Amino acid sequence: MPNPLPISDELWSQVPRETQAAIAAVFVVTQQRIHDLENRVNDFGARLKLNSTNSHKPPSSDFLGTKRKPPAPARGKKRGGQPKLRKADRVLVPPQNARETLTGDDPTPLIHQVAELPKVEPIVDGGSGSSTLISLDEIRSNEVEKLGSI
Repeated sequence: MPNPLPISDELWSQVPRETQAAIAAVFVVTQQRIHDLENRVNDFGARLKLNSTNSHKPPSSDFLGTKRKPPAPARGKKRGGQPKLRKADRVLVPPQNARETLTGDDPTPLIHQVAELPKVEPIVDGGSGSSTLISLDEIRSNEVEKLGSI
């Protein structure tokens, strides 16, 4: 039997064959156990290196004394819309097309325009089980016609 152990061949040849087989079996099992335990130690070491900056863990789970990145410095911009951006305005509906007429003496009234969207409902044919699909363009054109009649 070849020598699987770190023992000299001279010493190994003096051991009886049955004992060699038993020692070799124990050695293989022990080597596998050592390999498994080394993998577990490596996994635990990797888990110890995790903190809130490189995993999903919350900052409260970090060890005491863990250095955190300082907050990013201010970029010099004020909050809100920036002056170089174009303003996004909606065109107001002319007062003639409004549902309610404006009354009062204020030369510059506060205007609050509300656009109501129509409720979208499917149109189903009766009894046949099939439904008729109407394109979005048809719905829009119908709604534009309704708004024009106001």
